[in-house]
This record gives sequence, C-alpha cells and structure tokens, in this order.
Amino acid sequence: MAVDERQAVAEVYAEALFELALERQETEQARQELVQLAALIKSQREWALFLECPGVHRSEKGVVIRRVFTGKLSDLMIDFLSVLAEKDRLAALTAIEKCYGELEDKHAGRVKGKLVTAVELDQREQIRLTEQIGRALRKTVALQSRCDPSIIG
Repeated sequence: MAVDERQAVAEVYAEALFELALERQETEQARQELVQLAALIKSQREWALFLECPGVHRSEKGVVIRRVFTGKLSDLMIDFLSVLAEKDRLAALTAIEKCYGELEDKHAGRVKGKLVTAVELDQREQIRLTEQIGRALRKTVALQSRCDPSIIG
C-alpha cells in the first residue's frame, strides 16, 4: 500500500474511532490503548508480521486479536481491531494511532511546538514561555525544547 493511501486510510479509521470514543466518553482511554498497541508493534516484530501477513486469513486475525486482548483492552478497541482485521487494515494501525492523537489534541485544544534557543533555559523560563504562547493561542501548549548554541540568539 502506498504511503499516501495508507495515510488516507489511517485518517478515515482514526476519525471513525474518535467519533465512537467521543460518544462513549472514552477518547483518552482509546488513545492510550492505541499508543500501547503501536509500541507493541514496534517492539515485537512478530506482531507486525502477523498483522501484515497475507497468508493469515482476516477472520483468523480477528479471532487471535479477541483471544489475546480480551480483558486487556476496552470493548471499543477490540471491536475496532476486529473491524481492521476484517477489512485487512491492521497494517495501518501505527498510522491510525498518529492520526487519532492529532484528532484528540485538536478536539482538546492542544498544540505541540518546538522551542530552539541559543542558550539553555531553566524550567521556570520554559514554563513562562509555554504559558505565554498558550495565552496568545488560547490553547494548551506542549513545548519540546532544545538548545542549539549555533543559532544566533
């Protein structure tokens, strides 16, 4: 599957999951579970191979998912994974996780940014800047900061 196609698929499925999670007031739980699943796929190559393997029938993947994750993930997430298995879209799970996070951040009014400074800022300065930017944007801001002495301050 091409990168653009996988991204489009991920956006559609992420939106569907987000809408269902929003109705059930489970948006944060769904995000945490997606993050855990993406981490599992990245750390356990066998899972990634299983999810993407064309030799394993879709229905068999759904059965394995239910067996492994029942009691460990919410019913919403297990049902979602089953739909992904049925539609042969499990390979897009890490992209779905990223898109879902962006949707949840947007809904919650959160933005992320990078702060690059010529000199190291202490914790108080970082907090002050984060608050000022948040007030200016009227959003909750999460800044990732780093020091780069090569820039002209």
